[in-house]
Amino acid sequence: MGVAEVQQGGAPGKLPAQDRATVDVVFVTTDPERDTQAALREWLDSLDKSFVGLTGPFDKIQAAARQVGVSIEPPTTGPDGKVVSTHGTQVIAFAPNNEGPVMYSASSGLLPDGTPNGNSSDDFAHDLPLLIHPEDAKK
Repeated sequence: MGVAEVQQGGAPGKLPAQDRATVDVVFVTTDPERDTQAALREWLDSLDKSFVGLTGPFDKIQAAARQVGVSIEPPTTGPDGKVVSTHGTQVIAFAPNNEGPVMYSASSGLLPDGTPNGNSSDDFAHDLPLLIHPEDAKK
């Protein structure tokens, strides 16, 4: 699950304007060689022009990811010559005071009843107001 799932679920857009203004969606590439600033901007603009894209040297991206519990490996070139970028699919949410974080994991298949295993965009829609207003979670 990534920035596209956040957008497709419409979670930020479902918030009142005042709350939406406090939400920043930030995508950090794990393939900085191919995900140039221009490429990131074009892709993010296709989702939502307010989304932010970050890139930089892979070693710095990897170190930052590790600090929040995300493991990423450098892209490799497969036998067919295609670049393979292996990475997690976590979405990490921070409260406005930067407390947290809350980590969401992608759907990893289906449960026996057919429902997705993992977090969905509905989870974001539910949790964003609670992250913005933690005092409401106690009610």
